[in-house]
Amino acid sequence: MAGITKHLGIAIADADAGRITHQQLLQIFQDAIDNGDILERGNEEYVVAAVFPLIDAGVLHPSLHTKSFERRMNSIAQEWLQARKVVGLHGQPNGGEATGEPEAIVSQANTVGRILRDYIAIHDDIFGGGFVRNLRRMIPIPGIFQVIDFDRHHRDLGALAQELEAVGDRIGAHDPPSQLADLLARYCHALMNALQQLERISRRLSGRRDDPSSYTEREYKDDITEYQEAVVAYRSLGDHVNRAFQAPL
Repeated sequence: MAGITKHLGIAIADADAGRITHQQLLQIFQDAIDNGDILERGNEEYVVAAVFPLIDAGVLHPSLHTKSFERRMNSIAQEWLQARKVVGLHGQPNGGEATGEPEAIVSQANTVGRILRDYIAIHDDIFGGGFVRNLRRMIPIPGIFQVIDFDRHHRDLGALAQELEAVGDRIGAHDPPSQLADLLARYCHALMNALQQLERISRRLSGRRDDPSSYTEREYKDDITEYQEAVVAYRSLGDHVNRAFQAPL
């Protein structure tokens, strides 16, 4: 079991599939708290969603590493708030009159925003969307957590990728060309990369339920690293898109 305990997402999937017991999973969590594995980048979402609620409930015990984790999360929380200020996520972008862009570009931007919202909902379901929601996912028997439907998620992400590709093609073919259309097309490409990375992770985790050897700890860690890089890239472009849509004539 030692080979899979460093990454908490793998341990949780094994508990869901019955390969380790409830008590073994709790011991893995406590070991991660004590030895600092909760600070691993690939563990962040699971610590927020699973470990900290159990600390709050008194099931697990904090360590000096939990304070370090809390400080990091306070900083990341601000980034998440900024990342959600993307086209269509908090209201619709300004109309064509305000931006000087035709209605077609504004409509396509709204479609991209809706795809983004659907993608973020899947991300949050996989990695955790907050303490309260994830506490409700805890069940006593047969395991601790409701099983995440990775098979459904990878299918839904595949469908979103197809829709985003079509929208990106329409934006790229915009006539006459414009700086905003070019920026939005580049944003679609960056978002597509993140979406496809998450689809790959979901598909491989789905396959791991039947064959644990099909997706190793090392491969999972590498995929999470690539996914996080893709998220940073689309968020950065999203900030530029927001400013472009909000800029006056």
